[in-house]
Amino acid sequence: MESKERYGRFVLQHRDEATSAGSFHRAVALGSQGYERHVQLFRSAPLPAGAISAVADGLVAGAQVVHAQIPRPFDAGRSDSSAFAAAELVEGRSVGALIERSRRDAHPFAVDHALLIASKAAAALEAAQAKRRTHGFLLPEFIQVSWDGEVTVRIFGLPPRVLVANGMVGEREAIYLAPEVSGTAPLDIRADVFSLGAQLFEMLTGTRLPSGVATAQSIRAARTPAHGGDGGPLPKALASVLELALAEDPGARYKDATAFKKAVDTLLFSGDYSPTTFNLAFFMHSLFRDEGDAEATQIKVERGLDYRPFLESAAPAAPQTAARAPQSAAAAPAPIAISTQEIPRPESLRAAKAPVAAPPPATVILPEPPLFSSTAAAPPEKSRNLVPVVAVVVLVLAGAGYFLTRPQTAGPAASPNPPLNAAESAALARVRELESRLATLEAEKVAAEQKAVDDAKRSLEAQAKARGREVDPAELQRAQDAARLKAQADQEARLAVERQKIEEEKRRADEARSAEVAKAAETAPTIAAAPVVPVATAAPPVAAPTTAPVAAPAPAETAPASPAAGPLVLDLAEPGVVPPQLVSQPRLEYPPVARAQRVTGTVVVSALIDEQGNVAEARVIRGVASNTGLNQAALDSVRRRKYKPATLNGKPGRVWVAIQIDFKL
Repeated sequence: MESKERYGRFVLQHRDEATSAGSFHRAVALGSQGYERHVQLFRSAPLPAGAISAVADGLVAGAQVVHAQIPRPFDAGRSDSSAFAAAELVEGRSVGALIERSRRDAHPFAVDHALLIASKAAAALEAAQAKRRTHGFLLPEFIQVSWDGEVTVRIFGLPPRVLVANGMVGEREAIYLAPEVSGTAPLDIRADVFSLGAQLFEMLTGTRLPSGVATAQSIRAARTPAHGGDGGPLPKALASVLELALAEDPGARYKDATAFKKAVDTLLFSGDYSPTTFNLAFFMHSLFRDEGDAEATQIKVERGLDYRPFLESAAPAAPQTAARAPQSAAAAPAPIAISTQEIPRPESLRAAKAPVAAPPPATVILPEPPLFSSTAAAPPEKSRNLVPVVAVVVLVLAGAGYFLTRPQTAGPAASPNPPLNAAESAALARVRELESRLATLEAEKVAAEQKAVDDAKRSLEAQAKARGREVDPAELQRAQDAARLKAQADQEARLAVERQKIEEEKRRADEARSAEVAKAAETAPTIAAAPVVPVATAAPPVAAPTTAPVAAPAPAETAPASPAAGPLVLDLAEPGVVPPQLVSQPRLEYPPVARAQRVTGTVVVSALIDEQGNVAEARVIRGVASNTGLNQAALDSVRRRKYKPATLNGKPGRVWVAIQIDFKL
């Protein structure tokens, strides 16, 4: 502990990487009781007095750029003779480290990996572009790939011309800076496009850009490396993208990050490549092997250390806050790939802007789960999958039998039981139709899983063939397991939605029947002489709980109740139904027990979105087996969401949806 350096409110644990402008550290932020949280800290090299404010101001302004591909900012400003920026800790390695290790091990980048990294980094630049800001100093050390294959761009706002003027840009680093940095015209996002293009060139070819500006001729002459061979020429489509990104004249470049990303994505999803975070994560593990596990173990040790001696020691001068750039009124949300506990805005950032509401990891209605997960929930056994189906069918048949065979007491004074009306018959027919659909989906489940496994095998074999090597059996097994789990999650979500539809139709049919019974009882001639069977006891039990009360008996002089008189229940599969739209969601809390044990997994929650856009009901339909709080955390998050309700012909209604939440470290 005593050998660690304290820097402002941080304790520096490990220096990850260094550039001429400064270094990245894994650090611990100190709170009133000692340990508060881990962060990644960029600490600039010592700055002349005239440059500190400019650099610190740039880092504070850069912290206002938020996006899924940008680690959530924690603090920024200046301390003594240096400036700093701290953000959420993302475990992984930078593109610079990947390039260095791939050269050392003669394990070159696949085109898929290079394009996927460039695409995700360009998405982060789009967020800066929307704020009319730039990254400014986009070296390979500033783009990071996590152990799970996610890509983030860190530390926006370093002013390149200030760094150049103060001798803080080395010869290697200057290769990645756009030519206009040496001029005086205002810099825009096209300078970052050049920097990203230079890194894409290096990932594809294994060599840095030639000294000076790359020409179209030098780009076309470049070759892609290969395992144990000379590789081949750079494909023309890739060369064309690089020519536009690396043009010397900014006016001849892509006009912005959006145009560059579109060009990269056109190649990426052309069908010639198979970009997945799973493959990128496997590439990471191939290069760094057990380093990720060792790093996680060290972080766990650091988390448990006693940091009170640092609080008791003489505190250094408080970090000074840099001048702030104005923030636009509309603050974008900051979704992140790794959900942590709420990170309060530091004083140096709170003064700069209003708090930004950051939603949890990207979770959408019926989404595709990622193929890669360090630990996944065990697939349910087939017999367990059939249990809820059988239970639903039994309940439906029992309910239908109850309606059709319920005995009627002789005499006018008995509780009446009129025959099924058209609405009730239609509801029961709908239940039977949904039962048939459910049986079909159950039959399709096995076929879908097998197809996913076969597709994963074909994809891996094609990639191995393109690289001139055999398929690694262990890699193949992992890919097939991940594909199987993904297919299971998709099918379970579809089955859950169909089950909820059956339960909702049963409820509607029962409410309609109860209303008919009550109306008939009210209008019977001898009703005063005979007790009416209460609606609460007349209704058969239903499997799906709901916040809507059972329809009360209608007075004799009013029209009979019908399903349409109650809440409108919608079916997303029906034409004309507009799905609910997410309006707001709380930050997803990663349970401390799960984080400490490094438990990950996917939780699928079935939610009833009511006509006001609130989550009326929520239940876990596929959870994580370990008792670490992940299932409850997912439920709590979903229950506090707010939606724009689903509609049919402009009329809002209730609808069941399946929501998938991924917990990843």
